[in-house]
Amino acid sequence: MLNKFFSFWQIFWDATKLDVTNFSYMFLPPYLKVTKTIKVGCPRPGVIVRIGSFLWRMVQTFTSLPKSAQMPLINEGDKLFFVVHRNEYSALQPVLEYCSNSRLLGVYEVGEKFPLFWTYIYALCFLPLVIFNYLRESSEMRETYRYVLDDYLLAYGFYIYTRQFLADKQPEVLVMANDHLMWTRALLNAARDEQIPTVYMQHASVTTKFPPLAFDYALLDGMDAAEKYAICGVSSTKVYLIGIPKFDKYQKSINASNKVSCVGVCVNPLNTLEDLSSLAEMLNQQIPQLQIVLRPHPADSRFASWNTFAERHGWQFSDGRTESALEFLSSTDAIIAGDSNILLEAALMNVVPLYYDFSGQNMDWYGFQKHGLVNCYQRPNDVVQELKDLLDKKPNIRHRAKRFCATIDTLYDGRSQYLASQLIDNIASHTSITGEWQKVEKLNKLDVYHLIHSTYTI
Repeated sequence: MLNKFFSFWQIFWDATKLDVTNFSYMFLPPYLKVTKTIKVGCPRPGVIVRIGSFLWRMVQTFTSLPKSAQMPLINEGDKLFFVVHRNEYSALQPVLEYCSNSRLLGVYEVGEKFPLFWTYIYALCFLPLVIFNYLRESSEMRETYRYVLDDYLLAYGFYIYTRQFLADKQPEVLVMANDHLMWTRALLNAARDEQIPTVYMQHASVTTKFPPLAFDYALLDGMDAAEKYAICGVSSTKVYLIGIPKFDKYQKSINASNKVSCVGVCVNPLNTLEDLSSLAEMLNQQIPQLQIVLRPHPADSRFASWNTFAERHGWQFSDGRTESALEFLSSTDAIIAGDSNILLEAALMNVVPLYYDFSGQNMDWYGFQKHGLVNCYQRPNDVVQELKDLLDKKPNIRHRAKRFCATIDTLYDGRSQYLASQLIDNIASHTSITGEWQKVEKLNKLDVYHLIHSTYTI
């Protein structure tokens, strides 16, 4: 008992040394300006508001006792997969199925839940420290506190609880599909301090604005992600290019049509209903024969409004909370979307991706236009004209995605979940990873490996 007491206070003391401002990465000053442009889901700013939000959510954990205080039921030595949102689950779930002794943990939507009751209790102890740090920060950094002060508090609590949990359960490996959210970065630090091997897998395309890789291993989709992470900063992470596991089960659903009859229109929290109105009217007027399906991003809270919009224009509606992106794409021939990973997912299904620049800024956030995956259209009539041209001559465009998915047109096309599970099993058992993997010499800041027989050239 006494050992546990001293162990807890050592963890508590280690928590005081954390730089929690680095955990909510996309709210740091270099990125906050862009993050604030999200029209839906961005936290309401204000120090008092954020403290109030923290206290309100803490009270909610009290009302759900004892469930909110129960430790997840896992066995010592299990392989742990951790997710925050459903899109991360879709990235990990195919690999989770292949790995033996694997368990899924989460905080919100899916997985066996971590008990947030204790997270909030521990976090509350750090309120004076967070306020003190806020008062001594620069005006630039104080702006970040106005948006995520409650996340800074929670980071302390989540680190303490998850580190206790990992010390008790000693999992063989911890796999995550996000590297810039508070939850995953706090858990990553806890795993590192408990010397639990960590593995990162993408749940979507990445940018050079992401944090440098801090995991022991990263299983990335393709060379595009590896090159971007090399730009993000120096890292000791070992990187393996495995393709995209969640695509495997849709290998037989790749679009083989030579014409476009069904078009998906994909919107995200950056877009407003007004942004889409003129394009919708033009599509209905000039190409009335098209079947059109509207799909909001799963994180968008305006599903009712978008559903009403679809009904008003005679369109069908895809609910991203219940229908996966690849299920949606399996029934479309082309899509229209802004800066979104669904453009890549469309190309993987041989569905023509049309990048419609809703904002007029042509940010090309993921480099899809730069690397030839998509063409950019800034006016509604340009999109309509392109769709008219595609009505009777849809091209095969899947090869364009090779840079973003290493296994395309190789022996391992459709076998990414097998590659990922084999690597994770090797990592968990501390077995050397040899055989078909060869180091890429081109990237100096990262140790990157690709399959010898993948026919991939750089």
